[in-house]
Amino acid sequence: MAHWPSYRAALRAIRDQIITRLKTDQIDESQAIHAGIQQRNLCLDGPEAPLFFQPYQEELEPLDELEYAIYDPSLEDYQNIRDLHITMQNCLWGDFNFEAMFENDYYWHVSFTARTRMDINLPHMKCLIANDITGDDRLTRGELISIVNIMVGRLHTRHLRPHVIAPVMLYSLMGPHHLRVLEAYYNGVNLVVRKTKLYDMKEYDEKTLELLTRWWLGHAVGDTTKLITPETLVS
Repeated sequence: MAHWPSYRAALRAIRDQIITRLKTDQIDESQAIHAGIQQRNLCLDGPEAPLFFQPYQEELEPLDELEYAIYDPSLEDYQNIRDLHITMQNCLWGDFNFEAMFENDYYWHVSFTARTRMDINLPHMKCLIANDITGDDRLTRGELISIVNIMVGRLHTRHLRPHVIAPVMLYSLMGPHHLRVLEAYYNGVNLVVRKTKLYDMKEYDEKTLELLTRWWLGHAVGDTTKLITPETLVS
């Protein structure tokens, strides 16, 4: 089917604009629009919930024994981010089956990904990334490059045909001690990126950790064999 190469090419064009033209860690909204990126809100505990993922509903392992990395103002931001990264790796699970995702000249890297079982043949993917920058409302180059690389890889996977959407849920760590969740998909015209607020992770908050863990452990949903259009989705 002709859409696979064209969708992959369109996603690569978005990524290459970010890599070659924008030499910044964070992407202004006007730059994102110019690159073909559409931003929307996301809420893990409200009406603007993810479209392609659902939370885990069963009982979780207790989190009270977790060794939590509380924010230490005496440390450099990158050290606090590293410690928070270790905490989240202990909460979540995953593997890594993509080529290394990082840039030598920018301070971000993907630590692991999680996918549905191959026998289910669904393209959904989750990803944990650490950005050694202070977070704000702007998307980061690491977030966007990781999203596109994962989507292109999934759409290139033979056993996932005839899927045309490869949804990505990305847990993004950033300074000084924060995390946000992104849900991204390609609608045939734009890369749509939905993002939550920045969660303040400076202190242990069991409710927030449980919410994040449930969404990471949850299952894939949604029809990924046809594009989302204004007729199929009311924004």
